[in-house]
Amino acid sequence: MIVLFTIHLTGCMWYFNSTLSLSDNNWIYLNGFLDESDTYMYFIAIYWSTQTITTVGYGDIGIGQFSEYVYATLWMAFGALLYTYLVSTSSTIIAKMDD
Repeated sequence: MIVLFTIHLTGCMWYFNSTLSLSDNNWIYLNGFLDESDTYMYFIAIYWSTQTITTVGYGDIGIGQFSEYVYATLWMAFGALLYTYLVSTSSTIIAKMDD
């Protein structure tokens, strides 16, 4: 549940961050998503956040603004920390079951 909530939150913030800008060099403009529906944009943002947090990062959603680079970098670092926490917690649970 933590991962799903984090992916949802990251995707929503990713989309919101880009809608704050009035310039035409954000990821929405650069990838040709200007005329897409809100539902489509939500799933694109979720797709991007899943790639970023899981460190898969296909690179098919381009970044245009400096604020988007900063945001993406912070969430990549958070994703690494999140998975480190999840693996260590799972290992602890399994080790306690073995006792």
